Amino acid sequence: MFRTGIKPARGRITIKLGRDDGLKHPTCYEFVHSCPNITTLALKGFKLHDYKACMLVKGLRKLKIVDFSTPYSFTGAFLK
Repeated sequence: MFRTGIKPARGRITIKLGRDDGLKHPTCYEFVHSCPNITTLALKGFKLHDYKACMLVKGLRKLKIVDFSTPYSFTGAFLK
């Protein structure tokens, strides 16, 4: 993944991604530890495995709204 930056905008964080459409483990870890006050998260249009989604949901403790509507490789099995 070629990350061009994490950019805050009115309570939202935008991560611009390059060629690789997958969210890597180090990026998840950095995101969770760098942005603990996130309340809304929408991840659309790239590969997201269940264990990474679980890491985000459990790590971002103030999270109230999540949109994982279009990632592929995501089953939601960890929600059971």
